[in-house]
Amino acid sequence: MVGQICNVLPHIFLVSYPGQGHVNPLLRLGKILASKGLLVTLSAPDTIGEKIRKANKNISEEPTQFGDGMIRFEFFDDESETITVPDEHAAHLEKIGKQKLPKMIQKNAEQGRPVCCLIYSCFIPWVAEVGHSLRIPSAPLWVQSAACFSAYYHYYHKLVQFPTESQPELDVQLPCMPLLKYDEIPSFLHPYTQYPSLTNSILGMFKHLDKNACVLMESFQELENDEINYMSKLCPIKPIGPLFLYSTDKTPGSTNVTDAKYLVDVFKVGLRLSRGDFENRVIPRDEIAERLIEATTGFQAGELKENAEKYKKAADEAVAEGGSSTLNLLDFLNELAIGIPTTTRQNARNDTKEQRDLDTEFSVKCNKLEEAALHVSNEAEIPSGPKEIARFQWTVEPNFVFGPIIICNVS
Repeated sequence: MVGQICNVLPHIFLVSYPGQGHVNPLLRLGKILASKGLLVTLSAPDTIGEKIRKANKNISEEPTQFGDGMIRFEFFDDESETITVPDEHAAHLEKIGKQKLPKMIQKNAEQGRPVCCLIYSCFIPWVAEVGHSLRIPSAPLWVQSAACFSAYYHYYHKLVQFPTESQPELDVQLPCMPLLKYDEIPSFLHPYTQYPSLTNSILGMFKHLDKNACVLMESFQELENDEINYMSKLCPIKPIGPLFLYSTDKTPGSTNVTDAKYLVDVFKVGLRLSRGDFENRVIPRDEIAERLIEATTGFQAGELKENAEKYKKAADEAVAEGGSSTLNLLDFLNELAIGIPTTTRQNARNDTKEQRDLDTEFSVKCNKLEEAALHVSNEAEIPSGPKEIARFQWTVEPNFVFGPIIICNVS
């Protein structure tokens, strides 16, 4: 019965970059899509697949019922053990991925599960090329803000001046945004970035924008109204966030200096802890404790809480039935002719207590994967280096959207 239902559901194939910060948003989106009656496959290199299997030994390629649809996992060997130079990893993953992804898609088609859409992490833009060659529509999932998207877009198209090696402290003025100091732009765009290969990867997404149906964005209209309206005139974007509110109640964080700028100076829901890579220092416990006290009992505490409650309400409304993000997600599916099945799984079979328990069990397992990645140990000092923990986050109440957040401004 499961196989018969699986073969009639529209199939969306999610491809993740091998990093937990990329898997979690895609997994959340996958759960949302499956709950609406679609078959969802989450794919990633085995390097991350092994970690997922350790967190949940029941993960397999067999579809698991979730809501009105199904979720399955399909990992592939990216042969990363052959890479000795870290900067070569992105190019290697692209080479291997372009070979293996078409074969995976073909195998699914032969097994009665043809893929009707590809959704992928922005660090692996070559997925759009694969989709284009196979005539399968695709869309990247942008997990940063619309403001960050605007920064990358203007940088790639050379529409605005950015810091250079000769002018490393040049400030940046983008349309519909506050002035960004040189250390508030996305760190990948600074000439002194320590990860030029990742810069090239993410800019590749902008190179292939015309091969995508749209850009799905982890933001919502009411949060970044001006930025979203402006960027929508330049390229098709659909804000569908915050994804975590559709199915679970977690507080999102920010590991990007531009997002931190907005959290502190625009939305006013956080306090600045450092200025990121440019300070190049370890933030001691005492300093973190002082900022925590300031956020909860200081003169800004009331404002932080009031703003957090305001954006929490706006976020809840965005993902509710008829909300802006919900409608954008449905528009995306409808534009690709991926309608929500009128005969759902619940109509196709008896929705017994045993099956509902299975749905709940799988949801709990997915949530555990997210919780494992979101956990930040409090047993060590919080470093501000790019290779270490990128943020420290604390909330007064767990149902706040943003905080108050103590921003450790590191990317």
